[in-house]
Amino acid sequence: MCRFRSASFGLKTNKDFFYKELFDIVYHGKVSFQDAYNMPINLRAWWIKRINWTLEEQRKAEEKANKQMSRSSGPKSKK
Repeated sequence: MCRFRSASFGLKTNKDFFYKELFDIVYHGKVSFQDAYNMPINLRAWWIKRINWTLEEQRKAEEKANKQMSRSSGPKSKK
């Protein structure tokens, strides 16, 4: 009887997490599913980190633009 049920060799065994990563890389990174699936773990981790950074920077830029728009279109005082 085999003592180890699966040999993961340090790979992530949570398939749901793995496929969520693949989805993010394919959807946001514009990479094919096959390329994302075959991507080395360290490169896949870099893509996820970069996608998260890019989305955060976009969110910050949108917030800044919204604040500027609300300031410029705010109520005007009458004299």
